[in-house]
Amino acid sequence: MRRLAARVHLWGGLLTAPLLLVLGLSGSALVFAPEIDDLLNGQPKLVSPPRVLPSLDAVVTAALVVEPGAAARALRLPARPEQPFVVELAVGGHRLDAAVDGSTLRVVDVPVGLALPVLSITGCLMSIRRRSRGAGDLITPPAAALPRPRSGGAS
Repeated sequence: MRRLAARVHLWGGLLTAPLLLVLGLSGSALVFAPEIDDLLNGQPKLVSPPRVLPSLDAVVTAALVVEPGAAARALRLPARPEQPFVVELAVGGHRLDAAVDGSTLRVVDVPVGLALPVLSITGCLMSIRRRSRGAGDLITPPAAALPRPRSGGAS
């Protein structure tokens, strides 16, 4: 009985560990997305601290000037007065961050964000998997599984 329990424990762990690893890594990337963005894009630009805080609507409107067809999804307030506001924009299914100077209401930086590197890595992994199977295997069945046309004319 003890040997059976050890085997169940071993194989259960071997089967669930990859899933838990992927969940942990992807969750960590989501939780630490702003910090990872800072590492990838460098420190945010320094701006002159505003004398009077602008309205949040004015900050979002200033960010929308960069991408007129975009929709504002989130607004991150600066941690320190010399840092810009960051407006997260949704442009055609993609994420774009626009850094807005609070004193002049001008866009000072449009960093790439975390979405582009993650999508690039995911696309590379998917293309490797597709090549290993054969590109057509994912879309069309093998030729042997297709019905053969009848020979001969209509009677």
